[in-house]
Amino acid sequence: MTSKKMIAMMLTLSMLAASLAGCAGGDDDEEPEPVEVLGCTDATANNYNADATADDDSCTYDETEPVAVPGCMDMAAQNYDAAATEDDGSCTYWSLTAASDMSAVWVESAWDPIIPNLNAGEMCDAILSAMTKTDARDQVVDFTRAYYTSSQGVIGGTGSAAITAVADLNAAGTTIGVQSGTTSDIYAAENLASATVSAYEDFPSVITALENGDVMYAMGDAPVLSLEGDLLVTFSDENFGLAVRETSGELLDALDVAIGAVVNSGEYDLIYGEHFDGAVTLADDTTADTATAYPTPSEGSDLTAALESGQLNLCTDPFYPPFESYDADNNVVGFDADVAHAIVDEIAAHYMGTDNPVFVPTPEVLGCTDADADNYNADANTDDGSCTYPMKIGFLNPISGPIANFAPGFTFAAAEAISDLNAAGGNFVLVELDSGCDGTVASTAAQTLVDSGVVAVAGAA
Repeated sequence: MTSKKMIAMMLTLSMLAASLAGCAGGDDDEEPEPVEVLGCTDATANNYNADATADDDSCTYDETEPVAVPGCMDMAAQNYDAAATEDDGSCTYWSLTAASDMSAVWVESAWDPIIPNLNAGEMCDAILSAMTKTDARDQVVDFTRAYYTSSQGVIGGTGSAAITAVADLNAAGTTIGVQSGTTSDIYAAENLASATVSAYEDFPSVITALENGDVMYAMGDAPVLSLEGDLLVTFSDENFGLAVRETSGELLDALDVAIGAVVNSGEYDLIYGEHFDGAVTLADDTTADTATAYPTPSEGSDLTAALESGQLNLCTDPFYPPFESYDADNNVVGFDADVAHAIVDEIAAHYMGTDNPVFVPTPEVLGCTDADADNYNADANTDDGSCTYPMKIGFLNPISGPIANFAPGFTFAAAEAISDLNAAGGNFVLVELDSGCDGTVASTAAQTLVDSGVVAVAGAA
């Protein structure tokens, strides 16, 4: 073998050995870590670096003018635009558009649902219905300052025993009528458990039950009961207030200020004297939270709605004289009605600049107020004791019975006699009843004549 061949063979073996050695140990070698390249990685930047693998906040940009967004920038405006960057003078603002005047509008409601009707928000703005301010009611409505101070009372039916205190009614066998849901109803439930208490839907039903003998006593507001009978006792002083929804803060404040103005001006005393006797007794139950200045109406408030509509809608149960009742023309009248008109006039004068008329009491007209009297005066509102009455003459006539055929002649003769007496200056009236030509019938008729007030009886057939 030549030397050249030997050398070639040795090189070949060396290369093969190196190759085998590399294959045997290659799995243990690690790939080198990539090298981090810092720079601007934003392709929109002036100095974008395509080789950068990590952004170093070095990017630079050409300065551009911001795009203006025109709009109303006043947050107090109706059309405030939070995205606007440039005020364009387009802001618009809410303002009160009050009616030219304001009036009280009565909305009839039964008593039991009157608070739910208010809180439903559709029927009325407030309740004005001789409502006593109680803690329980104050949980669901807000009350104005007091506009009347009252007390509870008791009257008795025919044959009922006299009492000296309301506690005397708390006895088995005693029956009492009250109006459902009133403070009398609540008081009876809490304090007169031994008595039998019947609750009626409205006040007239209470009085009807008393007159019919269904109950022995009636309980209620003393001024109201006093119109139906003599008060046996009074108890439990209480204050009446207007009720509003708990969300009607502005309206509550306006009503409080108006009530204060009516009281302070002396107008309240005139209204009180129109409906009640004696000195005014009105408790001042105002607190530090009671408004003393009219509020500024805000958009969407109940006060704003009333001012813009010109109506203050008042829920009432109008069967409770002398506070509220219907007159012959179906108008709500009474103490509460007069107070309502005075309050509304005060509010209208402040917000609308209207005249504020002062309540004018009804002039006293003296005369005979008994419609059965000869000299009845329909215009009189104060009886002066001048009533005169005709003298009643009873006449028993056999209108039925065996001689009934003679009755027409007897009637004619008696009427002529009365006519002659009156022509001579007398004042007589004939009261004729049937004797039946029978002792029993005649006896009953005679008693009826006596009960009617006759001074003499003619005829006995």
